[in-house]
Amino acid sequence: MHRSMRAVITGTCTLLLLLGVFLPSLWAETTEETLKKDFPSFVFDSVKPTTVKGVYAVIYAGQEVVYYVPEAGVLLTGEMIAKGGVNMTDEVKSEIMTLHYKDIPLEKGLKMGTGKNTVVEITDPNCPYCRSGAQYFADRTDVTRYVFFWPLSPDSEQKVRHILCAKDRVKMYEEVMAGKYDEASLTICQDPAVDSLMKDYKDLGTRIGMTGTPIYFINGKSVRGANVPVIEGLLKQNQAKEPKQPVK
Repeated sequence: MHRSMRAVITGTCTLLLLLGVFLPSLWAETTEETLKKDFPSFVFDSVKPTTVKGVYAVIYAGQEVVYYVPEAGVLLTGEMIAKGGVNMTDEVKSEIMTLHYKDIPLEKGLKMGTGKNTVVEITDPNCPYCRSGAQYFADRTDVTRYVFFWPLSPDSEQKVRHILCAKDRVKMYEEVMAGKYDEASLTICQDPAVDSLMKDYKDLGTRIGMTGTPIYFINGKSVRGANVPVIEGLLKQNQAKEPKQPVK
């Protein structure tokens, strides 16, 4: 056989062998594709692996989470809790919420403090966890807070309006969160600027997928609920990143 012909045949065989090795992987379905085949009517946003082998977190409706096991073709609902009580589902939801930090107009929040850490707080005046978080941050001097409101009841909305109608909004916020106006009559002004700000808060909450309060953003990272250990951990992380001052 002519040498050039042998080279062509050898090259063709080599190519076929390589295709036999690599094409199956190219043809393999992605997890998203498998999920669509198993549950064709399920509309989801994204799929991401978890630390549990073979189990994927499926995000849908903005920030809702279920779990998918492709090998079994099963969707699992409910929260996933790791040893030590770590809520893996909350962690996934916090990661999703963190992506919305860039959408928050800080200039529209109620600004308090001048500390080096930036804290965005989305709160409801009647929420006990919100009040607990407010008390925690009130004692810190290392944060600059931007407070936004997401009232979950008509009474909460009235309290928010009472805060925004006040001449000193920061002082009124502190008094309302301390419970001073739980039984007192509220002053509600007729101010288009307050109406506009209330609408802005509502639109922001809808846009970032608020479902409950409080939500905090600690230097851009989301924390669901007044989870003080997680909040303190994020504040310490930021402190650790700061360059140490030289010893004089």
